[in-house]
Amino acid sequence: MNEKLLIIAPSLPRYDQNSGDLRLFSIIEILSGSYDLFYLTGVDEKNKVADDKYVRVLKELGVEVFFSGEYSIKDILRRNKFKAALLEFY
Repeated sequence: MNEKLLIIAPSLPRYDQNSGDLRLFSIIEILSGSYDLFYLTGVDEKNKVADDKYVRVLKELGVEVFFSGEYSIKDILRRNKFKAALLEFY
């Protein structure tokens, strides 16, 4: 069992739309080889369908994705012990 890392970002990494998101996605790809990754995004229920492509790619890397409308940071921290957290654009 790998150590866990939490990534918190206001949106999903839309790697095909801008360089900042490509950078974050590349970091996720690298880290996914050594850590269990958890991704908490500020994306709400309304935009979830538009981001299906990005959620699917993250899940293929083994990343567990949480939407802020469904989960709170408090719930996630209560249920998991993380080695570290990466806060993107906060």
